[in-house]
Amino acid sequence: MSLLDGFASTSVLLAVGFSLACASPASTIVYSSDSDGDGDLYMLNDDSSEKRRITNNGSDEWDTACAPDGLTIAFTSDRDGNYEIYVMRIDGTSVRRLTNHPSMDINPEWSPDGTRIVFESERDGDRDIWLINPDGTGLQQITFNDAADGGPDWSPDGSLIAFQSERSGHFDIWTMTPTGGDPRSLTNDTPRDFSPSWSSDGEQIVFLSDRDGPMELFLIHPNGEGLQQLTHTSADNHEPDWSPDGARIVFASRDGVIRVIGADGTGLANLTNNGGMDRSPCWIPTKGKP
Repeated sequence: MSLLDGFASTSVLLAVGFSLACASPASTIVYSSDSDGDGDLYMLNDDSSEKRRITNNGSDEWDTACAPDGLTIAFTSDRDGNYEIYVMRIDGTSVRRLTNHPSMDINPEWSPDGTRIVFESERDGDRDIWLINPDGTGLQQITFNDAADGGPDWSPDGSLIAFQSERSGHFDIWTMTPTGGDPRSLTNDTPRDFSPSWSSDGEQIVFLSDRDGPMELFLIHPNGEGLQQLTHTSADNHEPDWSPDGARIVFASRDGVIRVIGADGTGLANLTNNGGMDRSPCWIPTKGKP
């Protein structure tokens, strides 16, 4: 789910967010919005109907990620004064704080079996990638370098984590094993590449790049081949996330609108457009649909 702004400047707190997925039709999306004054979490059907607010505490909450069972959400919040990782039920109950560190912890994503959460943290002095169990135990650092690593997303079979890294001198898309081993770059060029998200069949990765000017969505295969541009919106997009059936991708844009597009580049549509800043969209897996 990704972190374009946080990487552009460590002083900017990533206007990013969250990504949860649900099969169509009648799927439900979780997202963050300040339309009611605070950065709270909401649910919305993918036809823009039945908007429901699920948090309301005056804090900034974003970076949503849905557990594979569709019943639990991991997210980032500053409700305790610092950006930390939390989990809760999709109805907003049973909130638990997982991390507790003065540095910023952001960008949680669940492992496919729901037993681990990967996230990004500055607790080691620069941006690195860490793992933690859903009960807050088992904290483990898996990247170690002076470059900025972040925006992690697990492959559907759990064998790889895609992430963005500046270790080559510019931000590219990489993969590694869940222990941090065998790092491989999928892109290697001067444009900035961010926020990878795996398709449900593991055959494609969608990511953000400014190689065509504004931040647009691109697709690439996990072997680094088949690069193609998906969006041509000129809106500076961020936080892409695949639907579980692999048919669509939901994403946020700098204009505060959440949009959806088919994986073949057709069917671009607005899901929100309420004058606020909507971000961090993600679909809820069907079995957790309320």
